Amino acid sequence: MSYSFIKPKIKPLFSIFTKIWLWAMIILSILSIFWAIFLGVKIYIVNSNSQDLQAQYDEKLKAIDSIKEQTKITLIKRDMTLDIYNKNAILNKSLMNLFNLVPDGVTLNSVYLDNELLKIKGVTPTKDHFKLLFEAPLKSIFAVSNTTFYQLPNGWYNFVSINKIDATQMENLTDEN
Repeated sequence: MSYSFIKPKIKPLFSIFTKIWLWAMIILSILSIFWAIFLGVKIYIVNSNSQDLQAQYDEKLKAIDSIKEQTKITLIKRDMTLDIYNKNAILNKSLMNLFNLVPDGVTLNSVYLDNELLKIKGVTPTKDHFKLLFEAPLKSIFAVSNTTFYQLPNGWYNFVSINKIDATQMENLTDEN
Protein backbone atom coordinates (compact mmCIF):
# COMPACT_ATOMS: atom_id res chain seq x y z
CA MET A 1 0.00 0.00 0.00
CA SER A 2 1.24 3.33 -0.89
CA TYR A 3 0.30 6.62 0.49
CA SER A 4 1.57 8.76 -2.38
CA PHE A 5 0.28 9.30 -5.85
CA ILE A 6 3.74 9.70 -7.35
CA LYS A 7 6.42 7.24 -7.51
CA PRO A 8 9.26 8.14 -5.14
CA LYS A 9 12.60 9.19 -6.64
CA ILE A 10 15.85 8.34 -5.07
CA LYS A 11 17.31 11.44 -3.51
CA PRO A 12 20.94 11.95 -4.53
CA LEU A 13 23.59 12.13 -1.87
CA PHE A 14 24.95 15.38 -3.33
CA SER A 15 23.00 18.04 -5.03
CA ILE A 16 24.01 19.49 -8.40
CA PHE A 17 25.29 22.64 -6.73
CA THR A 18 27.39 20.53 -4.35
CA LYS A 19 28.71 18.41 -7.24
CA ILE A 20 29.78 21.55 -9.13
CA TRP A 21 31.61 22.86 -6.07
CA LEU A 22 33.12 19.46 -5.41
CA TRP A 23 34.49 19.17 -8.97
CA ALA A 24 35.76 22.74 -8.86
CA MET A 25 37.58 22.05 -5.59
CA ILE A 26 39.08 18.82 -6.95
CA ILE A 27 40.32 20.61 -10.08
CA LEU A 28 41.59 23.54 -8.04
CA SER A 29 43.39 21.14 -5.66
CA ILE A 30 45.00 19.25 -8.56
CA LEU A 31 46.07 22.55 -10.16
CA SER A 32 47.50 23.71 -6.82
CA ILE A 33 49.47 20.48 -6.47
CA PHE A 34 50.83 20.81 -10.02
CA TRP A 35 51.65 24.47 -9.34
CA ALA A 36 53.51 23.53 -6.15
CA ILE A 37 55.44 20.81 -8.02
CA PHE A 38 56.22 23.27 -10.83
CA LEU A 39 57.46 25.87 -8.33
CA GLY A 40 59.56 23.27 -6.51
CA VAL A 41 61.20 22.18 -9.78
CA LYS A 42 61.73 25.82 -10.79
CA ILE A 43 63.32 26.62 -7.40
CA TYR A 44 65.57 23.56 -7.71
CA ILE A 45 66.67 24.62 -11.20
CA VAL A 46 67.32 28.19 -10.04
CA ASN A 47 69.33 26.93 -7.06
CA SER A 48 71.43 24.59 -9.19
CA ASN A 49 72.02 27.37 -11.75
CA SER A 50 72.87 29.70 -8.90
CA GLN A 51 75.43 27.25 -7.58
CA ASP A 52 76.93 26.83 -11.06
CA LEU A 53 77.07 30.59 -11.53
CA GLN A 54 78.64 31.01 -8.07
CA ALA A 55 81.29 28.42 -8.98
CA GLN A 56 81.99 30.24 -12.25
CA TYR A 57 82.17 33.55 -10.37
CA ASP A 58 84.64 32.07 -7.89
CA GLU A 59 86.78 30.72 -10.76
CA LYS A 60 86.76 34.11 -12.49
CA LEU A 61 87.63 35.84 -9.22
CA LYS A 62 90.57 33.47 -8.70
CA ALA A 63 91.69 34.08 -12.29
CA ILE A 64 91.49 37.85 -11.72
CA ASP A 65 93.53 37.54 -8.51
CA SER A 66 96.08 35.38 -10.34
CA ILE A 67 96.34 37.97 -13.13
CA LYS A 68 96.75 40.73 -10.55
CA GLU A 69 99.60 38.79 -8.90
CA GLN A 70 101.21 38.16 -12.29
CA THR A 71 100.85 41.87 -13.08
CA LYS A 72 102.55 42.80 -9.80
CA ILE A 73 105.38 40.36 -10.50
CA THR A 74 105.70 41.67 -14.06
CA LEU A 75 105.80 45.27 -12.82
CA ILE A 76 108.50 44.38 -10.30
CA LYS A 77 110.50 42.63 -13.02
CA ARG A 78 110.01 45.62 -15.32
CA ASP A 79 111.22 48.00 -12.63
CA MET A 80 114.23 45.79 -11.96
CA THR A 81 114.97 45.62 -15.68
CA LEU A 82 114.70 49.39 -16.03
CA ASP A 83 116.98 49.82 -13.03
CA ILE A 84 119.55 47.45 -14.56
CA TYR A 85 119.19 49.21 -17.91
CA ASN A 86 119.77 52.60 -16.29
CA LYS A 87 122.77 51.31 -14.36
CA ASN A 88 124.16 49.78 -17.55
CA ALA A 89 123.65 53.06 -19.40
CA ILE A 90 125.47 54.94 -16.63
CA LEU A 91 128.22 52.31 -16.62
CA ASN A 92 128.50 52.47 -20.40
CA LYS A 93 128.76 56.25 -20.30
CA SER A 94 131.35 56.06 -17.52
CA LEU A 95 133.40 53.50 -19.42
CA MET A 96 133.27 55.58 -22.59
CA ASN A 97 134.44 58.59 -20.59
CA LEU A 98 137.22 56.46 -19.08
CA PHE A 99 138.35 55.18 -22.47
CA ASN A 100 138.31 58.73 -23.82
CA LEU A 101 140.75 59.64 -21.01
CA VAL A 102 143.27 57.00 -22.08
CA PRO A 103 146.12 58.82 -23.87
CA ASP A 104 147.92 57.58 -26.96
CA GLY A 105 150.82 55.32 -26.10
CA VAL A 106 149.10 53.82 -23.02
CA THR A 107 147.73 50.34 -23.63
CA LEU A 108 145.10 48.90 -21.30
CA ASN A 109 145.27 45.18 -20.58
CA SER A 110 142.33 44.94 -18.18
CA VAL A 111 139.76 47.16 -16.52
CA TYR A 112 137.86 46.04 -13.43
CA LEU A 113 134.98 48.25 -12.38
CA ASP A 114 133.04 47.79 -9.16
CA ASN A 115 130.62 50.12 -7.36
CA GLU A 116 133.36 52.10 -5.63
CA LEU A 117 136.54 50.71 -7.22
CA LEU A 118 138.27 50.99 -10.59
CA LYS A 119 141.31 48.78 -11.18
CA ILE A 120 143.26 49.36 -14.40
CA LYS A 121 146.18 47.27 -15.66
CA GLY A 122 148.20 48.19 -18.69
CA VAL A 123 151.48 49.22 -20.32
CA THR A 124 152.91 52.75 -20.63
CA PRO A 125 156.14 53.98 -22.29
CA THR A 126 157.22 56.10 -19.28
CA LYS A 127 156.03 56.84 -15.78
CA ASP A 128 155.85 60.57 -16.55
CA HIS A 129 153.76 59.98 -19.66
CA PHE A 130 151.25 58.02 -17.54
CA LYS A 131 151.28 60.47 -14.61
CA LEU A 132 150.77 63.56 -16.75
CA LEU A 133 148.22 62.27 -19.23
CA PHE A 134 146.27 59.61 -17.36
CA GLU A 135 146.85 59.72 -13.60
CA ALA A 136 145.98 63.40 -13.25
CA PRO A 137 142.45 63.00 -14.69
CA LEU A 138 141.94 59.86 -12.57
CA LYS A 139 142.92 61.74 -9.39
CA SER A 140 140.43 64.48 -10.26
CA ILE A 141 137.63 61.92 -10.50
CA PHE A 142 138.46 59.51 -7.66
CA ALA A 143 139.04 60.24 -3.98
CA VAL A 144 141.96 57.79 -3.74
CA SER A 145 144.20 56.95 -6.69
CA ASN A 146 147.27 54.70 -6.30
CA THR A 147 149.47 53.49 -9.14
CA THR A 148 152.23 50.89 -9.03
CA PHE A 149 154.76 50.53 -11.85
CA TYR A 150 156.81 47.47 -12.86
CA GLN A 151 159.56 47.93 -15.47
CA LEU A 152 159.62 45.55 -18.41
CA PRO A 153 162.82 44.32 -20.11
CA ASN A 154 162.11 46.57 -23.14
CA GLY A 155 162.11 49.73 -20.98
CA TRP A 156 158.33 50.20 -20.86
CA TYR A 157 156.34 49.91 -17.64
CA ASN A 158 153.50 47.69 -16.57
CA PHE A 159 151.16 49.58 -14.28
CA VAL A 160 148.36 48.75 -11.88
CA SER A 161 146.18 51.71 -10.97
CA ILE A 162 143.65 51.30 -8.15
CA ASN A 163 141.17 54.14 -7.86
CA LYS A 164 138.49 54.39 -5.18
CA ILE A 165 135.50 56.67 -4.92
CA ASP A 166 133.71 57.46 -1.66
CA ALA A 167 129.95 57.14 -1.12
CA THR A 168 129.18 60.89 -1.30
CA GLN A 169 130.91 61.17 -4.67
CA MET A 170 128.96 58.14 -5.89
CA GLU A 171 125.65 59.76 -4.89
CA ASN A 172 126.64 62.98 -6.64
CA LEU A 173 127.54 61.08 -9.83
CA THR A 174 124.28 59.16 -9.90
CA ASP A 175 122.29 62.34 -9.19
CA GLU A 176 123.94 64.11 -12.12
CA ASN A 177 123.09 61.30 -14.54
